[in-house]
Amino acid sequence: MKTNVIMKYLLCILFVWNVKLGLCQSDSLLRLISLNLSREMDNSLIRGRNVDWIVIKDSTGQVHFNGDKNIDYSIFQQIIMQQSDSLVVGKTYRVSIYFDLYSSHVYPIIYKEIPFEGFPNFDNLSPSPKKGYKLLLKSIYADLYRHRSALHAISLEEWNTPMDWLIDSTGTLLEVRRSRITSFLDSSLRIPWWPAIYHGWPMASVLPLQIDKDSLFNGGVQYKPSKSYGYRPVISFSYLLSEKYREKWVYFDRKQPTSFGELAVSFVFNPITQQLENPVIHAGNELEALQFIAWLKTLYWPSRKFYWPQNPYTSRYYLWLPTETRNPS
Repeated sequence: MKTNVIMKYLLCILFVWNVKLGLCQSDSLLRLISLNLSREMDNSLIRGRNVDWIVIKDSTGQVHFNGDKNIDYSIFQQIIMQQSDSLVVGKTYRVSIYFDLYSSHVYPIIYKEIPFEGFPNFDNLSPSPKKGYKLLLKSIYADLYRHRSALHAISLEEWNTPMDWLIDSTGTLLEVRRSRITSFLDSSLRIPWWPAIYHGWPMASVLPLQIDKDSLFNGGVQYKPSKSYGYRPVISFSYLLSEKYREKWVYFDRKQPTSFGELAVSFVFNPITQQLENPVIHAGNELEALQFIAWLKTLYWPSRKFYWPQNPYTSRYYLWLPTETRNPS
C-alpha cells in the first residue's frame, strides 16, 4: 500500500516537472525566435507601424502564415521555419512586430495564443464620477451659479484654461488645478470617483474639464471635449505615474500628446528584455531631459504598464511634464 502511494507521489512529481520543463523549453524557444527576428529585421526603413501575424503548424507538419503581407516577410518566414520542428502541432502562435517611429529598430515578439473563455473585456476605462458626468456637471453649474457675481472678474483666458482633475488609483480626487474657477467649487469636489482602468488595473489619471462661460450664464453648462457615445461619454484624459518627479506629476500615454508641455520624452518597452529602450527627447532642455530619462529608468516597470500579459506587443510610449500654469491671484 505504501509502495503504491509513494509511486503515485513520484509519478505526480515527475509529471509536474516535465510540464514545467516543457514550458521553460517553449518559452526559451520563443525568446530565441524573437531575438533572431530582431537581429535580422533591424535597420528597417518602415516607421511607426505595428504588424501582426498568426503562425499555425497543422497535423501534417505544414506551417501556415497569415498576416500583413504589405511587408517583406521572407526573413520572418525563414527564421520561423528554422525552428518549425519545435513548434507544437495545432498550437496557434502570434507574432507582433513594431517598427519604431523614430529609428530603424524593429521589435518583434512571438508568443503562444491563450484562449479566453466567455467574453473578456479588454477596454481601458476613463476615470468617472460615481454619480455620472451629468450629475457632476449639474453640481459644477450649481457651485458656480452661487458665486456668479464674482465670476465676471475671471478673464476669457482663464475660462479657456481647462481644470485638471487628478484622480488617483483608488478613485480619490487629489486636486483640481490650473484655473481660478476651481476656487468656486464646493460640493463638486466631494463627489466620489471611479479610477481609470488600464490593462485591468486601476491607475492614476488626469482629466481636463472646461466650462463654457456663455453656456453657464445662459442657464446651461457645456463640457468640453466630451462627445456622446451611447450612455458613456468619450473623454480626453491621460494616465499618471504613481511616482512624482521632483514633486511634479508625470503624464504617461501610448498616444502622442497634442502638446508636449515643458519636458517630454518617449521610450520603447521591449517585452523580450523587459526594459525601456531607445529614448527620444521631444521637448525641454536636453540636460534636464537626460536627467528625467535616467530617473525613469530607475523605476519599476511591470509589463502590465504596456500590454495585457497574455498579449505582449511593443510600441512607443510618451512621458511628459505639463507646462505649469499658475493660478491667477
